[in-house]
Amino acid sequence: MSKRKSSNSVQTPDKRSRLSQPELSEEDETGYFSSGDGLSTSESVTGEVGIIESISLRNFMCHSMLGPFAFGPNVNFIVGNNGSGKSALLKALIVALGVKDHTTNRGSFIKGFVKEGESSADVSITLRNRGHDAYKPEVFGQSIIVDLHISSEGMKTYELRSKAGRLVSSQKEELISILDHFNIQVDNPVSILTQEMSEHFLHSNGEGEKYKFFMKAIQFDQMKEDYSYIMKTKTMTQNTVEKHRETLQELKRKYHEKEERYKSLDSLDEMQKKLDELKNQMAWALVAEVEQEMKPMRERITAEERSTVKYDQKVEEWEAKVQEAYRIWGQLQDQLEGVTQQMQQLQPQCAELKSRAQACNTDLKATEASLHRKKTNLRDLEKDKDRLNKRIQKLKHSISQTNSADTHVEKLNHIQAELEPLLGQTRKDSYWAHEEVKKAQECCRKLQAELTELQNVEEPQSEDLKTLEEELEELSSRISACREEFEAARNQMLTHKREYEEAEQLSRQQREAFNSIAEEAETIKEQLSNSDQELAWSKHLKKHYEEKRKAHVDKIETLKKKLKDKDQVLQVSMAKASEICPERLGVRRTAKSLESEISHLKHQIYTQQDQQGQRDTIVRQFHEAKENFSNMTQQVKSLEAIIHQLTEIINTRHVYAELRMYLSVRCKYYFESMLSQRGYIGKMIFDHENETLSILVQPGEGDNADLRDMHFLSRGEHWFSTVCFILSLWAITDAPFRALDVFDVYMDMVNRRISMDMMLKIAASQRYRQFIFLTPQSMSSLPANSLIRILRLSDPDRSQSALPFGQRNPE
Repeated sequence: MSKRKSSNSVQTPDKRSRLSQPELSEEDETGYFSSGDGLSTSESVTGEVGIIESISLRNFMCHSMLGPFAFGPNVNFIVGNNGSGKSALLKALIVALGVKDHTTNRGSFIKGFVKEGESSADVSITLRNRGHDAYKPEVFGQSIIVDLHISSEGMKTYELRSKAGRLVSSQKEELISILDHFNIQVDNPVSILTQEMSEHFLHSNGEGEKYKFFMKAIQFDQMKEDYSYIMKTKTMTQNTVEKHRETLQELKRKYHEKEERYKSLDSLDEMQKKLDELKNQMAWALVAEVEQEMKPMRERITAEERSTVKYDQKVEEWEAKVQEAYRIWGQLQDQLEGVTQQMQQLQPQCAELKSRAQACNTDLKATEASLHRKKTNLRDLEKDKDRLNKRIQKLKHSISQTNSADTHVEKLNHIQAELEPLLGQTRKDSYWAHEEVKKAQECCRKLQAELTELQNVEEPQSEDLKTLEEELEELSSRISACREEFEAARNQMLTHKREYEEAEQLSRQQREAFNSIAEEAETIKEQLSNSDQELAWSKHLKKHYEEKRKAHVDKIETLKKKLKDKDQVLQVSMAKASEICPERLGVRRTAKSLESEISHLKHQIYTQQDQQGQRDTIVRQFHEAKENFSNMTQQVKSLEAIIHQLTEIINTRHVYAELRMYLSVRCKYYFESMLSQRGYIGKMIFDHENETLSILVQPGEGDNADLRDMHFLSRGEHWFSTVCFILSLWAITDAPFRALDVFDVYMDMVNRRISMDMMLKIAASQRYRQFIFLTPQSMSSLPANSLIRILRLSDPDRSQSALPFGQRNPE
């Protein structure tokens, strides 16, 4: 069993235990399923949670469609030949309610369960969910539908639906919580024992394998993980004692009833008088119950009406906040409109000033370009004037040199005279000092150069000096005029520059003012956005509380209507009671108990009237009721002794070992008891230290025959012993349903009949559990009973997509 716990469900201690309460022994069973005088359906008790109500398959394994199959609450036989779908139903339970189908040999992949050629398979299982142990009944109702979808890629998805078909959850964890709550463990052989598992156990020679099978069935290893399971076992047994005590009270009542019939065979008048009194009490008890039902309804209406004030206050509070939010929003909206209007007014001014500054800038650039051109022209004229001056001066110099030719010749002769001594001296004088030589050489080079220049002087050309001077005068006039134009252009440029700077400053100031107002607008927009959110939130909460108030008022009106309807029922009940008994009676008993006693009293009267004179029948029924009461009393005492033992086990240091020993002893007792019904003698030897289990059987060959290991038995004897072992495990473990596959395939008629009787006896004593048996036998010899349901599967028709089936004894 998984240790997961559901955080959303309320778990009661009596349904989560791993171990079952002790079952009725063979001597305790006063009757089981029969077609004669067995218990009627109205007296039976069936499971309320965890049993399978129906199952249907689509494209599962080799079947296009199976079901839906409606299972009975107690015993179900699924009969049919190979290929009809028996194993598919069992495997569908394992796949849908377990993590992995590891008990079959069809393949280890989930996708192997999808019919060949199909894209997906579907399994739908409906689990019962009734009574005080139901799982979230307010959500799921009286049934929980588990829908499994398997894709051809091997993906599993779940959908959990209520009885009405509404989707509640698709989370796997929710399904695990449900299975834990119902104590459904499909991987436990006690819950589902497939043919493969049976064959494995049948051919298992190892005592260790048998011990592991036993330990897995009782889930002992998992019990050690959580000490609370011991407490739950004790609590469950205590609850069983309480249930048995209730049954004991019922048996005691029946015993006294039979005793009364036994002692009062001639007291029909007295019984009739008592019946009339009970009817009078019943009439006014119904009135009292209706009045009691109305009292909490009135109190609840009063309380709900008082709580209406808080909803009114909340609505008024948020209405005021909505109005305040509207006021703030309006103020911000007005501010935004004012700022927006200012921006709209400033925008054309900004554009105009910007355009004006751009025009001034254009004029400035034009004057700057004109000034640059004039400056360049003036510079070029001045350069021309300088060149002309130089030409005039050069010309004047040339003329001057020509006039002094004698001076030039004299100078040339002088240089040659100085140069010759220096040159001569430098050559001659060396379920000298160097420095002096350098100086002399340098002086020679200078004199030589001057001599060369004098020798190269040409005769100056004859030019008109006056013409050049006239050109110079004209050029000077042009320079003066250009300088005046330059000054005028510079003044114009300065004027345009001043105008541009003034226009740019005005534009910048206007732009800064516009940006300041724009920033103010953005701030207001942000505040307005916050105000919008606050307004929306206030309106949302106002609407929320208005809806809650409306729902609250509607709820009060509904309660008042129910109270009015109940008052009408009260008036009708009082009118009927007055007709039966005009004087009102003070009744302390419930109508249900009175009705039960009236029913039994009527039954006594009718029975005694019909059987007047049949003394033997009355005496027999009296002794049977007495024996049943005595047996149940003994069972309660035995259970109380077990509770005492569990208490002692909990208080000891070896609690798990003692609990294991306790289960082993019980299993041995049931095993030996069931073998004895066939005339077999058996023994189970547990070695918990070495973890082995030896099962020895003497198959009814006389008292002197030796006990044999199951491996040495015949196949039929082995199967019968295996069934006894499985039934023994059923008696000491707990599960809402149990499934057994082809349990009788190798049995002879005698073993099959005895095994069937044992299983039906166990099922009769455990009507709160569900049993599912798969067999190829026809089961035609079973008695007709409303708690036995037979699902007959037809032989498969490969040409059809759905398999027809029939049911016997529908619920």
